[in-house]
Amino acid sequence: MGTHLYEADSRVGSVGAPEVAYLSGPLRGRTLPITQSRLHLAGASGQLLSADEARYVPDVVTLERTGADYRLAASPHRALWVNGQSVEVRLLQPGDLIEIEDGPVLRFQLHTSEALADEWTAAQRSTRSPRARAPRAPGALRRLLRRQPRSAVLAVVVGALALVLGAIAVQSLRTRDLEQQVLREQKHVADLADMLRRFEGQALTRGELREALSKGLVSTDERLRALEAGSAAVSQIIARASGSVALVQGRYGLQDPVTKRPLRYAVTKDGKPIRMPDGRPLMTLAGSGPPVAIRFGGTAFVAGQDGMLITNRHLALPWEDEPAQAAIQDLGLEPVIHRMRGYLPGATEPFDMHLLRASDTRDVAVLRGEGAARSAPPLVLSDHSPSPGDTAILLGYPAGVRALLARAGDAFVKELSHRADLDDDGVVQELSRARLVKPLASSGIVAQVSDEAVVYDAQTTSGGSGGPVLNLRGEVVAVNRATLPEFGGSNIGVPALHALELIQKLKVAATDQPRSASR
Repeated sequence: MGTHLYEADSRVGSVGAPEVAYLSGPLRGRTLPITQSRLHLAGASGQLLSADEARYVPDVVTLERTGADYRLAASPHRALWVNGQSVEVRLLQPGDLIEIEDGPVLRFQLHTSEALADEWTAAQRSTRSPRARAPRAPGALRRLLRRQPRSAVLAVVVGALALVLGAIAVQSLRTRDLEQQVLREQKHVADLADMLRRFEGQALTRGELREALSKGLVSTDERLRALEAGSAAVSQIIARASGSVALVQGRYGLQDPVTKRPLRYAVTKDGKPIRMPDGRPLMTLAGSGPPVAIRFGGTAFVAGQDGMLITNRHLALPWEDEPAQAAIQDLGLEPVIHRMRGYLPGATEPFDMHLLRASDTRDVAVLRGEGAARSAPPLVLSDHSPSPGDTAILLGYPAGVRALLARAGDAFVKELSHRADLDDDGVVQELSRARLVKPLASSGIVAQVSDEAVVYDAQTTSGGSGGPVLNLRGEVVAVNRATLPEFGGSNIGVPALHALELIQKLKVAATDQPRSASR
């Protein structure tokens, strides 16, 4: 049944005859001619079916010839994408990539030397051994010779032989590592899913806001009060510097570096998220699900009249601090910042920020901020290292938004808990409008100093990264870097001298650009 689908009609065998190339799925590497005016694609395999065959297969995609064109129509219960765009009906163009939900990836093409390119694609993507796959590529050449005059394909055959032999050689080198590669990729996908599930758990919910009225944030509040104890001696320095210390909140996503298609959460036809059996989110580069957005946050401080801010490199490039970084790279994805905003004390609106330069050797970076960042008084970076025994005053936003809520008071939290329209970004916005954004201060003693780091015992926690460490003159002597759980142990900062060096490199680069332009 169905053999008639592969018998040539008057069009098959001529240059420009339509066909379907399978780039994935059970038929990967095969190219089948389209020989009838109306055919169907089986959803799971992509197999070409006649109208009679399609009656026994659910959820088929219809391929119908209308004049010189081919019209593709989706199944009511199976999503369909063409060139990454979700479609119901589409007139196909040569080269269009067709993706069927839970099925293969295909390419609609006209019968030319594209078939040889598909053999090369299949040779690189196939998991079969080179010995098992070797007969396939010459078969494609034989089919091409039968279908077209020799004079039309002689040059193509020579090039194709080189491509196929090269593909087999490449695959021979890969075969011995194939099993290990598959295992690594499976682990990478799991690592990435774990990262996303962890960030899902960090988002504030209305239930958490309600719980904050009773016991949810009590422990955080107690910790914050403990941190602020003993800071009265340096209150003037804290008061002067606090207005220049910003809460940083941002999101980044992942995308294909070539097509720029974002990584999305996989969803069903009715928009419900799809999860793996163990609860981890399923992700895809196709479909119409919401793009993956990974939250990050910390502290930065104003250090220039033109909105220049200093923070950590690992905050400006947050994916570098992720355990899943290797997974992101090996899966061939690239990170991209969706949004990075700052909130300064006294300012009712956030300001946008972007990276100017990050150090290649130290955990320090320079940002450019707009709005309130350009009017805030800059902190002075010290060009001298502190000495052991000096006082260290640390400003920042440890515990992030949850710490701000803990200090906002029950009445404010209760009001927010009734706002069904607020997400975590909206909560920060309301805190800013209520002028409840202000850094937490703690003080300690410098224990060790080197060119690499300043070590001190001023307590902080996650979210305090990127904050300024001040001396008793109000100068920044270090940029807070390492945070330890539960406020225990010592903390580590990058000496401010390295931030000064980075700013100087930016100034040199800025002066060199006009000179280059004038030449």
